[in-house]
Amino acid sequence: HLFYAGGWWRSSGYQVGHAVCETIAGPCERTSTTAGWISSSEGVEGPGALSVAETPDGWVGVYHAWIDGVGGGQIRSLIVERFAISDGVPVAGV
Repeated sequence: HLFYAGGWWRSSGYQVGHAVCETIAGPCERTSTTAGWISSSEGVEGPGALSVAETPDGWVGVYHAWIDGVGGGQIRSLIVERFAISDGVPVAGV
């Protein structure tokens, strides 16, 4: 599994994508093709820099995003979410 961020980090278009790779060197096939796997939603904009960890209770994703507006004097906040892998694709909110 390859999780990657794309777009300009100071915009609501910054997002996290996902691909499945045959080996560490590729080739890889994106599973998130029209929108990011994690993208902007109400109150959370420009998510990126995802790190993942497998815990005894399942997978956890940790990333940062703008809360209540992009850029300006705001700071990016840390967000922690559970997710699962189903049929080779990550599923958020599990």
